[in-house]
Amino acid sequence: MTDLRFRGADGLKAALNRSLIALETMRLAPADHSRLAIMIEELLANLFEHGRTGPESVIVLRLARHPDHVQLVLEDGGPAFDPAGADPDTPIPDRGGGAGLALVRAWAAQLSYDSGAELNRLELRYSLAVPGD
Repeated sequence: MTDLRFRGADGLKAALNRSLIALETMRLAPADHSRLAIMIEELLANLFEHGRTGPESVIVLRLARHPDHVQLVLEDGGPAFDPAGADPDTPIPDRGGGAGLALVRAWAAQLSYDSGAELNRLELRYSLAVPGD
């Protein structure tokens, strides 16, 4: 399991770079690697852009490879937002907003969200391609 921690909006570039390095160590098929990289980038970008993270906000990204899937857990202390429950019929603005979230929902085999008093927790399961598919 890879456990990455980031602070505030200035951590987006570091978060993306470190998560891509973590994916490289998992030795995924190219299609799986690409999809997971896009999913992570979209989730982190949305969190940093819309989550109103402050300079002291801590964001935790956990990645774990299993034989048939990758588990991703993202935790933050920002305002609650459930990507699993967001209205999929909301029109996508001209600038392209919303497309990334649609990809995350389409590619995740399971997506769950929980929000407590001071913590949001998004967990998703990405099913790995079966060799020969």
